[in-house]
Formats: sequence, structure tokens, C-alpha cells
Amino acid sequence: VKGLYLYYKLHMTNGDDLLHEEFSADEFYILLIDIIFFILYIKIMVLSIICAVVLKKRQLLHTTYRLYLASVTLWTIHLLCMVIAWGSYGTTGWEMRRMEVLGRCQYTFKPLSQAHYSDCIDVNTHSSLCLKLTTVIA
Repeated sequence: VKGLYLYYKLHMTNGDDLLHEEFSADEFYILLIDIIFFILYIKIMVLSIICAVVLKKRQLLHTTYRLYLASVTLWTIHLLCMVIAWGSYGTTGWEMRRMEVLGRCQYTFKPLSQAHYSDCIDVNTHSSLCLKLTTVIA
């Protein structure tokens, strides 16, 4: 074989900080926004659980509120997975495909629980329907 055989690897970056180094221009603040929303959803989840405990003590905890809690929990798990995936990508430059797929799966389950939540509100005989839906979801 004549000629020159070269093996090289280029690692191109955009800046020196965590929010810019590994990300392209359209991805600069995805990690920051996901972290902010993750913190907000943690607060929403804690407040919702406190309200659920109060409602449970008064025996007013309805099935639709449980579906709401499931929806908030799924969305919080989605945000956690995405923060882990984007954070790892921002620090190492390697994508965590499995974590991102897990987060996207949680993202797809949230509208399903919201659809069940709206079905429970719209139907007159909502207690039996919600009971059936919660057994299907759980």
C-alpha cells in the first residue's frame, strides 16, 4: 500500500462552560431550562403530596387527584432523566441514549394519565370509571 494512512479524531467544542462547551447553538440552554423546571416540579410535587395528605386525613382524596399526582410524578421523573442525560453530555460529550429514551418514555406516559384524568372529570359516573382507569394505569 502506497501513501500515508492517518487516524485522527476531532473533538469540537463551543466554549468553556457547562452550558456551551459540548452543545450546538440550538441546544445551549436546554440543560439550564430542564434544571429549572425540574426544581419547579419538585416543589409542585412536594406541595401536591402535602395537599394529598391533608385530603386523605379529611377523607376527601379523590381518584382524579391521585391521577394528577401520577402525572406530576411521571413528568418529574422525565425531567430527572433528561437532566441526567443532558448533564452527562455537557460534561463528557458522550450521549446517554438509554437515559434519554427512558426520559422520553416517561414523557409519553404523562399525556396518557392526563387523558384519563380528563375522562374522569367529564363522565357522570366517574367513580367507577376512575377506579377502572387507575387499575389499568397501576
